[in-house]
Amino acid sequence: MAVDVVLNINSGLPDPRWTLAANYTATVFALLCRASTAQTVPARRPDNLGYRGFTIEDSEHGPFDHATIYKGLLFIDRQTDAKRVGPGLERSLIEHLPPGVATTYGSYLRSELRGP
Repeated sequence: MAVDVVLNINSGLPDPRWTLAANYTATVFALLCRASTAQTVPARRPDNLGYRGFTIEDSEHGPFDHATIYKGLLFIDRQTDAKRVGPGLERSLIEHLPPGVATTYGSYLRSELRGP
């Protein structure tokens, strides 16, 4: 099962994209399934410069085509509301960044999740 992840971070340049390792995909789907019971809240998708979340793409096997996780909010496909899921999935994705992406963005992403 190939599941792609996009780190939404660049303006004017392509965003980093990679395929999740097969052994990690099950972990991501387990976290996403848990999110289905999370509180739904009105929220706007990020439109700022800089970090705008991770988009998980799986149009073949999952219950969605695109899910974007941003600062503890999960946006599924084109839904206008979000699920409040907390930072667990984002932190997990940061810890499983490919080496080149981790070198370039890892510290910045960790600081973004810590907040001001």
